[in-house]
Amino acid sequence: MNKTAICTVSSVNYYSLGITLLQSVSAQHAECDLFYLFVDKDVKDIPVENWFSALTLGELHIPSIEQMAFVYEITELNTAVKPFFFSFLLNKGYKKILYLDPDIYVYGRLDDVLHALDTFSIALTPHALHPSQAPKSFLDKVQWEQNMTYSGIFNLGFIGISNSEETVEFLDWWKERCQYLCFIEPNTGIFVDQKWAELAIVFWENIFIVRNPGYNVSLWNLHERVIEHGMVNKTSSLIFYHFSSIDIENESILSKHDKTVGFDIHPELRTLYIEYRHRVRSNDYIKYKSISYGYNYFADGFAISILERRLYAMIAGYCPHPFLLSKKEFYKTLKHYGKKVPQKAIRSLFLAKTAFFFLKLVGTKKYLKLMEVLGKAPLLRTHTFLLR
Repeated sequence: MNKTAICTVSSVNYYSLGITLLQSVSAQHAECDLFYLFVDKDVKDIPVENWFSALTLGELHIPSIEQMAFVYEITELNTAVKPFFFSFLLNKGYKKILYLDPDIYVYGRLDDVLHALDTFSIALTPHALHPSQAPKSFLDKVQWEQNMTYSGIFNLGFIGISNSEETVEFLDWWKERCQYLCFIEPNTGIFVDQKWAELAIVFWENIFIVRNPGYNVSLWNLHERVIEHGMVNKTSSLIFYHFSSIDIENESILSKHDKTVGFDIHPELRTLYIEYRHRVRSNDYIKYKSISYGYNYFADGFAISILERRLYAMIAGYCPHPFLLSKKEFYKTLKHYGKKVPQKAIRSLFLAKTAFFFLKLVGTKKYLKLMEVLGKAPLLRTHTFLLR
């Protein structure tokens, strides 16, 4: 066993990306042990090669994992298990552990972070190192800086830890937060696992902030970083690029979630993306992307909606095995135990009845869309419709 482990996490539908990542890591760090954690219900038929170790959620012995898998949607669960994965690897005796998201490709060695972990307990990469454009009016949006306040100062697509008492304390704290509070819920100050890291830099001292611009290059810092001939800003080697929100099939865009940033603005990235997409496709992308996420269904095969996941969160303590229920049994269970749950969310009986009526009238999808719109309504300076 080596002293350093490098790992990633994904569900089966992202396996081709995860394998591509580990191949890039292996090319740079053949001396490290590589681990892949599958976050899915059934992975027994997934072929695994002998140059890395594959693990399932059951091997981590995470408390209440069934409840977590039901409460959280796919992205939330994949991020929620990360600190438990770290603890598992520390208990195996590793001195240093690096985690990278499966949609990352490593182009250079990660030596400066590994050397920093000789001294520090935790290594984190900020989304950006320099300010973006300045606002010019009260209606302006400072996109990338506002995104950092929304999703976190640090991008936890990469994190490194060393085996220390401080790290163990941090992981115990982080596990508790991720077990129960790993939602995509920025209106409550939560964005999966990574918003918590902002508190970590206050609670613990030995945290290394990675300021090498060659690390974690991605959409959120392209305003300050230019890649040319394997160099970033002509000063630093490109260590790894984070292909966040990439659409493997649509070669005309950089990101599925932000189409304002494209190759017309960053033509230097076109070759990088072409080569990455080719590597992912060569790792059976078509085969794996079509495999459904196992934790998406009730026992009778009906899909679980995000509303049903959130409603289950209120009764999770009363129903430890939700995946054994059919959809009809789930609603019976929800109604039975729901009476025992304090009604804190909607205190007005009128609002409660109105919300219930609207849900029945328009269905789950439109109800969720309304909640999304209402969540943005408090931003009164955008209510220009009042002027018409």
